Amino acid sequence: ETEGYKIWETGSVKTGEFAGSRLLLIVVDAQGPGGPSVYRFVQKKSDGLLYFMKNYSNDDFYNAMWLNSVSASDDWGMINKKLFSYMGAATYGLTIPSLQYPGTIIAPSGQQLKKEDDYPLVGLNGLDGVFFQTDLLKFAFTDPVYGDVYMTDASKVTDENSGSVFAENGFYVKAPDGTFRAYSAVIDLGGDVPKITWNDGTQNSSKYSYKTESGCGASNYVSDVSKTISDNNLVQLGTAGNGDTVYGYKDPNDKALKDFYAEYQKLSNDQNMSARYYPDDKPTKLTYDQFLQTHPFFFWKDSFGRIIQFINLHYIFTGGCGKPVIYLYPQQTENVSVQVTPTAGMSVSDPAYNGGWNVIADPQSNIFNLADNKTYPYLFWEGSGDSIYHMPQRGFVVEKENLNNFFDEKLTQEGLIQKEVGDFKDFWLPKMLAENKPYYFVTFVDRATIDKLAPLNISPKPDTTIRVIMDYKGLDSLIPVQGFDIKTPQRTGFTAVEWGGVLK
Repeated sequence: ETEGYKIWETGSVKTGEFAGSRLLLIVVDAQGPGGPSVYRFVQKKSDGLLYFMKNYSNDDFYNAMWLNSVSASDDWGMINKKLFSYMGAATYGLTIPSLQYPGTIIAPSGQQLKKEDDYPLVGLNGLDGVFFQTDLLKFAFTDPVYGDVYMTDASKVTDENSGSVFAENGFYVKAPDGTFRAYSAVIDLGGDVPKITWNDGTQNSSKYSYKTESGCGASNYVSDVSKTISDNNLVQLGTAGNGDTVYGYKDPNDKALKDFYAEYQKLSNDQNMSARYYPDDKPTKLTYDQFLQTHPFFFWKDSFGRIIQFINLHYIFTGGCGKPVIYLYPQQTENVSVQVTPTAGMSVSDPAYNGGWNVIADPQSNIFNLADNKTYPYLFWEGSGDSIYHMPQRGFVVEKENLNNFFDEKLTQEGLIQKEVGDFKDFWLPKMLAENKPYYFVTFVDRATIDKLAPLNISPKPDTTIRVIMDYKGLDSLIPVQGFDIKTPQRTGFTAVEWGGVLK
């Protein structure tokens, strides 16, 4: 173990050019709020050199910042820039069958499981976080090829351990080198608009989600509510197109329904909230009985005994990426095309998105939108990703009185200029201070996660792209946290800047 990374010997190659060579797993600590990176090498027996196995690594090794700090006198000194000339095609062609897992595994019940990530992490930090653990799991079934498959045990998930990948209601297979692969159940009751015939004979026409919305994405692969809801709480609500029964609350005055309706009323009565969450379909003031007739929830039982909750997308109004805005600074006035595609959809935009923005931008980020012939200082959107999102564990605890100065310092380090910092604070400080907490935990989402949750494409391609998404939570008292250093990007050439935050 060396500061910043760990190295494990996990096996050896039996045959071929690398026969007798050692397999090495290297986990590199994150430089920022994200999780560590996983790299694999084979140390060739004949020359002692390390050959990079790109097909078994989760990031671009050549950009690993720790590489520059390894000296030639170190035991692992061969991992330095001079080694690049030895990393040729052979490292790409080497295959390790025991580390290769299929895109789909079929359970004995016939349930399909799809692979979510080749290199998942137990938590968001920690160099030991790449290894399989069973604390939150229970046995699901045995695959004849890949061995025992485990699943999340919902009864063991608490607020304290909910940040673990093993708490995400997935399926997990241990690999021979001690790492693991994560899978999720493929649930299809007819697509985003499930094919359901309700008990009154009507056909469903609403979109539903079976994931729990959290921040800019989902907090789990499926919303398993077996821990809080039993068969005694449910009654048949309808029948899916595949013949499966779908259920609803037996008690139409169940507290969960009442609380959900109260939140809906609150938001629909707030014009600003209504515009955000219902941009194209302003809600009518539904009575409680009318609300129930829209089927805000239904439940479905899978072959593993889980009760999966589906929520009508018309009523999903918590979380999301809040007011990301995009500035464009080309070196000369020119036409620019911008596409941002949050994977769970965009809820609101200004100007209207309509599949993308086609604009004329000048070096001061005066943006002329060709669709409406209006000029904007930036492009604004809100939406969510459908990938798993958890708040980063690294960050900063800030006293309420110091938030203004904190953002001046950290956002400048992130690469924002004074105008952008001011716009950010104008939007986010009032929201945060309204919670009236003495302290705030503040962090920033790592770039890889941002790009996964909301891919951004700009043409012509900027020379510099800065994406900053802030997340936070109010605190009643000080808590210990691990911070991180921010590497300030250089704004050169055509620069695009985006800032936003996670709505609560």
